[in-house]
Amino acid sequence: MTTVAVAAEAPGHVSEAPGRPAALRTLLRPHWPRLAGAITCGLLDQGLALAATLLGAHLIGEALSGAEPGDLTTSLWVLGALVVPKVLAAWAESYLAHDLAFRVLAELRDRCYRALASLTPGYLLRRRSGDIGATAMADIELLELFFAHSLSPLIVAASVPPACLVSAFVLDPLIGASLLPAIALMATVPFWLRRRSAAQGRRMREAAGEAAAETVDAVQGLAETLVFARQDTQTERLRKATARLGHATRAHRSRGGVEKAAGDAIAAVGLIAVLLTSLALVDSGNLAADRVPTAAVLGAFAFLPLMTLVDTWRELANIRAAANRLTEIVTARPDVTDQASESRPVPEQLIRPWPSRTSTSATPRTCPTPSAT
Repeated sequence: MTTVAVAAEAPGHVSEAPGRPAALRTLLRPHWPRLAGAITCGLLDQGLALAATLLGAHLIGEALSGAEPGDLTTSLWVLGALVVPKVLAAWAESYLAHDLAFRVLAELRDRCYRALASLTPGYLLRRRSGDIGATAMADIELLELFFAHSLSPLIVAASVPPACLVSAFVLDPLIGASLLPAIALMATVPFWLRRRSAAQGRRMREAAGEAAAETVDAVQGLAETLVFARQDTQTERLRKATARLGHATRAHRSRGGVEKAAGDAIAAVGLIAVLLTSLALVDSGNLAADRVPTAAVLGAFAFLPLMTLVDTWRELANIRAAANRLTEIVTARPDVTDQASESRPVPEQLIRPWPSRTSTSATPRTCPTPSAT
């Protein structure tokens, strides 16, 4: 087995980094059936929930209009029949999305391990082992939020609000017009503080890696720390690393809180606009009073997927920073690369046999001379 200075792409090198779109497509390609199933179940879940809520709003409108209980029996049976498929669709969407996510995470961990196997030991002289451990565990685990909670909701958020908006325009053009600006504004919330979000996410993941590195160093060097009586120094280093992580986390969460508050405020204003428009149409005689609950449901369901997506995408910068840290490892080039095409076992003649410990008469044999081999 020979080793030479690295001159070509290393075996552990991955040409497509996990944080790049092309690499994400490569990772997801073997799992398209699960992703398609999760998206389908997510759309079915939202569709059934919308249908059940609209039917409930219709029942409320009929009851307020003085309908007889017998006239509502069929609608009640249909409403009850929608419960079971809705529950099954929600469960299937969650199961398929998480099954996909953890399969991809297992593949990413395998890539990370293979990369580290080719980079060791030289790479460990440039990166602290605790920092690498944080990337191999915490950073990869954070990507679960993207694969399990972002891909399918993104498709749902791109499908359900437009459908609700079209239904609102069918109900009355003025109701749809009152809903449109709020939906458009809500969709832009994740992009308002994008640059600040990216910087905060990067600082947060770096601080988490530094805190992990300090912790690992403190545990591994505990004997030396006690021998040289450096407990106070080590404790101070841990305290500073933890304080930096806390500061980065607070900044990240504060920005996320602003985005969530903005999204909630936009949704509330949009829903109030829909209700006020509906009531004005009822007063003018252009809309039946029993249609007001339907308008309210359409307004609420237009914002729910977007609010869920905004909550998830508040962590997108943190996820991107974690993916970039993983990319640094899997795309790093080792100091030397193994050029052996295959592994060969050591010849039997070169193995020096030792006597059994239970035998008192056996004498160790010497290695054969070079002429014998």
